[in-house]
Amino acid sequence: MQNLFTNGCSYNQWRTVPPHNVQTSVGQEIAKHYNLDLTNMSAGGKGNDRIVTTTMNWFLQKPERMKNSFAVIQWSSAGRFDYPSRQPHPQDVREGFDIQYRAINIFKDGKHGKGLFDHFGKIHIPKWLQQKYYSCVINLQNFFKIHKIPYLMYNGLDNDLETKMQEFIAFKKYIDKKHFFKFDDTNFVHRNFCIENNLELENDGHASEMGVIKWAEILIEYIDQEELLKHPL
Repeated sequence: MQNLFTNGCSYNQWRTVPPHNVQTSVGQEIAKHYNLDLTNMSAGGKGNDRIVTTTMNWFLQKPERMKNSFAVIQWSSAGRFDYPSRQPHPQDVREGFDIQYRAINIFKDGKHGKGLFDHFGKIHIPKWLQQKYYSCVINLQNFFKIHKIPYLMYNGLDNDLETKMQEFIAFKKYIDKKHFFKFDDTNFVHRNFCIENNLELENDGHASEMGVIKWAEILIEYIDQEELLKHPL
């Protein structure tokens, strides 16, 4: 194994918004531990749709990397709806990609948040978000398995997984739990872990440097325990 590919939102990026200065990420710590070359496609404020499309596109553009890469995917919030932007921002530009994404956040107020959906009264929002989440996870899981790319997924932000809907129960059973760290345990969502252990940046809501390092250590221990690098798909 030579490369680590990782994708997510701001919870897998450096956090250098003043006065903070966290110059590492979960992916960076994992790559350093295993001496792997790192590609980090994470983008702050974005959701899971972008994670799926940019991950698949990256590997499809670089098929040789399918043979020597380990992928670590940090899932964002299903409440973020990604869309191709007419006015891309410089921080969203990625080499080899023509599409840049912006996101609508259904958990925020305003016309670029939940206000956008006010006139869609028939939408069952919780079920919709669960549908979006499971579709993203299963689509990317299947992509990795088809192309035999070893991987590990985890939740960086909370996603509502409680359901009595038979469709979603079937999806939950289908997800490969060995390759999804603590899939159904809210205590092992990265953000919740940082809150519980006082590892958040003050007035920021993101992981402190120690919050990044401690979480990466937990994932590394799991990768070794399950021998995810020794037994490719």
